[in-house]
Amino acid sequence: MAGVWWRRALGLLAGARGRLPPPTGSLLPPPRALPRQARGRAALWALGALGAGTVEAARRGLITGPEADAALQAHGLVASAPVSVGPSPPEMRFSEFASLQLGEQMYMTPLDFLDSVTSDTASWTSRKFITKKEADRLLKNTPKLKDGTLNFFTSQGHRGMLSYTDYLFLVCILTKPRAGFQVFFKMFDTDGNERVDKKEFMKLLKIFRKKKEKSTNSLEVATEVVGGAPPLETTLVLHLFKDQSLSYQEFEKFMVELQGEVLLREFEELARGTGRVTQREFASAVLRYTGAAHRGHRNLDSDEGITFEEYRAFFQFLNNLEDFTIAVQMYTRAGLPIGPEEFRRAVQVVTGSPLSARVTRVVFSLFDANNDGRLSQAEFIGVMRERLHRGLKSVPSVGRPGYVDCVKRDMVRGLQEFRRMYQKA
Repeated sequence: MAGVWWRRALGLLAGARGRLPPPTGSLLPPPRALPRQARGRAALWALGALGAGTVEAARRGLITGPEADAALQAHGLVASAPVSVGPSPPEMRFSEFASLQLGEQMYMTPLDFLDSVTSDTASWTSRKFITKKEADRLLKNTPKLKDGTLNFFTSQGHRGMLSYTDYLFLVCILTKPRAGFQVFFKMFDTDGNERVDKKEFMKLLKIFRKKKEKSTNSLEVATEVVGGAPPLETTLVLHLFKDQSLSYQEFEKFMVELQGEVLLREFEELARGTGRVTQREFASAVLRYTGAAHRGHRNLDSDEGITFEEYRAFFQFLNNLEDFTIAVQMYTRAGLPIGPEEFRRAVQVVTGSPLSARVTRVVFSLFDANNDGRLSQAEFIGVMRERLHRGLKSVPSVGRPGYVDCVKRDMVRGLQEFRRMYQKA
């Protein structure tokens, strides 16, 4: 099958070139002279087919070795081989938003962290170099967890310091479903006494950081400067473990409030004091950080805005995306379409509460490809996985949508190569 694909593509390319003999084993007759425009179209398809054919053959196991690995890696279908190519997306984001530096270590303030997960650019213009004495002053009045306010990071502002390890932990919290909080807590509770103390917390954070560094395989200098072991107890550690250990209820409260604080900050930036965001603004927020961020919206001219409760319900639902995927598979395997009511029911099954009709209308305006009242669930799930990770994690395309993306990318590359061929001729 792979050989047939390759021979057909090579035969088309030969005909498109207009002056190359047909490749050995081609299924096509010798090329005839084609008009320039026709040759261009044929070469575009052929070169795209060559790349896509390589990927398809590699995915089916029909070709193996370095060529197959390179084809799959180039299209994001498997994890790339470890290569030191620079800082990972989280390291780059941390470096961009960290406004403080103590010695060789960079730090975020609490407000820097909020900016990093809600804004596209940092609010500061030059990083501030501080002394140990200034760092102690920034950390001196960190409140205990039981004394903290509902919006802890907002209230602390620039009074505090967060290390790269803190940043990884906090970002991880933002993607956790509430049903998984207890599992997360037990990871830290290494002695099984149903409480997490500072020693347990710091130990697992160190392991967590090293795992992230190993998985991204970033340059050593980046992990030394950005993610090295913090030389002092940070705002996060002091807030959670100032003369205390944490129960599960306290740990859960912190995680719930952090998720709510980040969503409230996002919402307020869009609402601009009105208490609601328009459906078009909500649609843009849904697609933010994704490759589909510039797609158009249909049927969103209603003046009915989205409230914060509706906004929060949708983005907390995204933390349960894997459970939702399982739920919709039950419909698709039974041959049932996913209409608005089925969508809302599936969301309610995995989260315990339904989405509003307004939010559902926005989702279908974005992901009802044929405007037939049915959700394009594969595309919806793929794009929402990107959104969930806020641009900090590469989510590969798989299945038919991923394969179509492969073909599109190869066709563009084919056109570029074809132009270069004509320039040389």
